Amino acid sequence: MTSGNGLDGEPPDQGETRSAPAGEAKTFASGRYLVRRLLGEGAQKTVYLVRDMALERDCALSLIKTDVLDPDDVARFRREAQTMAGLTHGNIVTVHDISEEAEEGPYIVSEYVPGGDLQQELQEAGGPLPLRRAVGIAKDICRALSAAHEQGIIHRDLKPANIWLTKQGSAKLGDFGIAHSMERSRLTMPGTLMGTAA
Repeated sequence: MTSGNGLDGEPPDQGETRSAPAGEAKTFASGRYLVRRLLGEGAQKTVYLVRDMALERDCALSLIKTDVLDPDDVARFRREAQTMAGLTHGNIVTVHDISEEAEEGPYIVSEYVPGGDLQQELQEAGGPLPLRRAVGIAKDICRALSAAHEQGIIHRDLKPANIWLTKQGSAKLGDFGIAHSMERSRLTMPGTLMGTAA
């Protein structure tokens, strides 16, 4: 999951990034990714806002929780990273890096979308979004789904929490963790439900 809805407001400007004092900084990949703050935490992963010190950009790092990890989780993690890395589109969250062997546990580094997610916007609105806004988001997600379908990928977990919003107002689709290739979808047993119930 790539999250822009931080727990303590927006991150400092890119130019304000500073390394924490020695002994206090949490990093990944031998210091390449410097943790700036926690973005969110779920049942299976913790998401941090990190600074890529090599490329000088902010990213979202999703760390898989090893205490709940089983073979299915590992496969899901790998599938999400591979699926998203293969999708290049302006309305799909971009994956930058992946590690399965890190000491801290497997993680995915992806594009940081600072505008929050659609679920947060709906909660803050307290009701339906303005028509123009809703239509704009719907168009962006339709473009993302069309691009995924053209590459044989079905998302299968489309919900507000998986739709990220940029500062410019456009929407990006993320979290392809349970996405399946159309070519493999026939392997799903009849009667088996996947995804989030509507």
